[in-house]
Amino acid sequence: MVASSIASDAHSEQSDTHTHASSTLGTTASLSSRIASLAFESLVRSDADGLSSVGGTSEGVPASFLSEEDCEEAIAEGDEEGEEEEEEEEVVELTEEQLINLLDREEDPFQVCSRLFHALSPGGASDRPMKHISPEQAQHFKALGFLVVDGFVDGGIASRLRTVGLDMSARGELCPAAELDAGAGFSDRGARSDRLCFLHRGHHPEPIESVLERLEELQEDLSTLMLLRQRAEYQLAHYQPNGAFYKRHRDALPCDSSEEDQRRVTAIVYTSPCWRTVHGGALRLWLPAGAAVPRARAQPSQGSQEPSQGSRAFQNGARPRPDGAPRENGLSNGHRGLANGMAHSPGGQSPDSSRSSLEHGRAALDACCSLPHVSLREAGEEYVVEIAPTAGRLVVFLSGCVDHEVTPSFTERVALTAWCQ
Repeated sequence: MVASSIASDAHSEQSDTHTHASSTLGTTASLSSRIASLAFESLVRSDADGLSSVGGTSEGVPASFLSEEDCEEAIAEGDEEGEEEEEEEEVVELTEEQLINLLDREEDPFQVCSRLFHALSPGGASDRPMKHISPEQAQHFKALGFLVVDGFVDGGIASRLRTVGLDMSARGELCPAAELDAGAGFSDRGARSDRLCFLHRGHHPEPIESVLERLEELQEDLSTLMLLRQRAEYQLAHYQPNGAFYKRHRDALPCDSSEEDQRRVTAIVYTSPCWRTVHGGALRLWLPAGAAVPRARAQPSQGSQEPSQGSRAFQNGARPRPDGAPRENGLSNGHRGLANGMAHSPGGQSPDSSRSSLEHGRAALDACCSLPHVSLREAGEEYVVEIAPTAGRLVVFLSGCVDHEVTPSFTERVALTAWCQ
């Protein structure tokens, strides 16, 4: 039987990832059919990809994705001679990084997540009006997989939310994320140093309830654009001014199924007043490889820190492959699909469709980078967007394909995150 080790981020402010194993990355049995299709016999029988050697490593966290029947079928399919052989069960433990590598190799994660979107009119309009997202912003979200909206909450609400969050943290109502156990030994040790608590409607002071209400309205807006299940998790996070951080991670596996309880959209509301670069605590996003990104738009940002290189981290503290090999697509190999100076979706689009995608990508990046304290740049073969956590700002992104991190914070940083399933 193959046991793949993957943890479920249940905490995460942005970054901000996960805490309930039952609510995140690999908790659905239906994922087994996808994983079984990834030629697991190669993992069990050889070291060709350098993955089967991970069994028994200290970084592997066992979490069974495949039933014994699934594994036996996968092995049987790899038997070219069709001869019955004595099958010896071998447990192969995969880190979350390795599992995501396998899924990303099967299909570009941005393409998977993009199938969640309903068809939009050329102007981005949906069937019914939206309260917090304009038709233009809807197109930008679909083109890039993320969206920045300033003024989602006004300055007064943001200030009160920040005060309440700091008070709750001082009273010990927020727990260190690194000490939380998401079940089956999953935790965020080494991956993050913020403090957090999960929220539930009707149990918190007014500023929190006001923001939760607006996030529910946002989910209604998103439901007009894409396939959502009208379920959400909410979390309040506090980053202390001692360099608190959250390493690069992803909030969910790429998913386009209506049957899986995966996080599909991450939405974060920020509260930092008078933000300056020296304050740190920026949200750093890695653009999905499949998104349309004009190279000419990528410019060095002033005074920002270099993105972490090859240092993806997950809620269980797992590290990347020890050989430092790049991803075959997606995360560490953002050059996939480059043509004519553009990064684009490789999926056999017509010239008109590709041109339209690139136009939407240009418009989306222009709009995003015109906002205060938002910058785009190239980092090696990837594109990085750095977004300041300014008061009232909302950042929305596709949970299953957008890697992100929180840079070290040197001022009090409070944010409220929603994960829409």
